[in-house]
Order: sequence, then structure tokens, then C-alpha cells
Amino acid sequence: MVFHLGAAFCRSDGPLGLAAGRHQRFGVFPAPANRVRRAGLAVKRAAAGPALGAAARRSGVAGNGKGQGCKSQIPMTNHRKEQAATAALMLKAPVPGRVKTRLAVDLGAAEACAAYQRLAEHQMAQIPRDWRVVVHFDPPGAEAAMRDWLGARASFRPQVSGDLGARLTAALADHDFSAGPLFFLGGDCPYLDAGALARAREALDAGCADVVLVPALDGGYVLIGMRRPHPALFAGMDWSTDRVLRQTLEQAARLDLRVARLDPMEDVDDLPSWQRAQRQLNRS
Repeated sequence: MVFHLGAAFCRSDGPLGLAAGRHQRFGVFPAPANRVRRAGLAVKRAAAGPALGAAARRSGVAGNGKGQGCKSQIPMTNHRKEQAATAALMLKAPVPGRVKTRLAVDLGAAEACAAYQRLAEHQMAQIPRDWRVVVHFDPPGAEAAMRDWLGARASFRPQVSGDLGARLTAALADHDFSAGPLFFLGGDCPYLDAGALARAREALDAGCADVVLVPALDGGYVLIGMRRPHPALFAGMDWSTDRVLRQTLEQAARLDLRVARLDPMEDVDDLPSWQRAQRQLNRS
């Protein structure tokens, strides 16, 4: 699925589905004059506009110019610091033939399923201990199997029917935002480590952004986080295509949301990406 909360093979010339240039850190548009950078983040307020290309430019799609440091527009109170972040993992039950089907073409269904399990277990291990974890699982009858697999740390919620947008929207509605921010992850990203998760939270805690994204190299994203619910970011997306990131940024622009983007990452879909992921897993 292109809700690529998957792996993080960072490189500046990744495709992102947007023909990124070799000399751009990520994205395809020149850096806006009032772009702000801090700790690997590119932050820019998204403003609504008539032209979609211009809207995307205003939503934080940045080049590699110099920045000035993130100046918080929302004071970070002690209450905010003490709020617990929540990682929401969108996972399928590990059934051979139902997960990592592209990888199964080369590895076979059983081995691809084992790879899926290893990736998801690694992602769980990277979530900071002070975060809450909620696993949104599919199919709905798989709760016992998911609990046996992933253990007692997480809470478990069945996914609703419908496309990925409907599933994410329902999971969003299930979260109590008064308790802290929410970050959606997938289970196929060995590069989305504790440091990247901490930086994503920092972007929201600093008050510089309403939404934080970790782009995927193929045009989706591997993480999306927010401090307030923005279900419109999941509406009308061409899921499982290379247009998801661009469409999300355009929608953020229409909603006048500030978007912070971390370095892009690669998720695991096929044999070459799995081979690269194994090197990362073996180092962890």
C-alpha cells in the first residue's frame, strides 16, 4: 500500500513519483524564501491557491537552501512535553499469500510473510517506550492472532472496511487528541527508527507544523503525524499510486496547514528493497 509508512533508504535523488532532481534534498520545487529548517526538517505553511502546482509549492515541498531555525508559533508548555505520543500501526494479519505479495513473486508466500513479520516486529521495537502503541489490524477477526504475535505492549483495534483512506479516517476518529499527537506508521520500514520518530514528534511539539510527513521514495509517505485531526488529508487520494504524497501536500495547502517533511525513505515492496532492508535489520 502506498500509505508508505515503510522503510527509510535515504537518498537525495529518489524518484518520489515527482521526478526529484539529484541536487534537491527532496521534492521538486525550489525552496520558498520563507522556508524554515531545523534538525533535518523542512517546514512551510501551506496556503490555499487556485493552481495545484502553486499549492504544492506552498505546502513545504522544498529544495536544499539554507534555513533560519524553527521559531515556534505555539509555546511548548510543560503539559505539551508531558503528553504521550501514540503510534498507530496499520497492519494485516501475517497470513502467507495476503501480505507482501510482490515480494512473494521472488521469495514465495511463506518467506515473504516471514519478511513481513520481521519488518513489523522491528518497527514495534523502534517506537519509544514512552509512546502509546495502537495496532489497527485486518481482518477484523484476527485480534487473538495479532495479540499472540505482537504482545502486550499494544492496544488492538480492528480496521473498518473500505479503502485505505476510510481505514485511516476511522483510526483517526478513534484517537483522543487531548492525550497527545498521533503518528500513523506501517510495518515495512526498518529505517524509520527511534531517532526519526523523535524528530517527527519534535516538529509537532515545537509548534512549527500542523502535520509532519516522512515521504516514501515511490511517491507516498511512510509516516504522517498530527496534533489535531485532519481527516480531509485522507479523502480523495489515489492510494497505491505515486501521486499520494503530491495529493496530500496539495490538500494540506487547501486547508492552510503547515507541513514538516523529514528525509525520504524507501519501503519494502520487492526483492531489491528487501535485500537493502536486510542490511539495515542486521545492523539493528
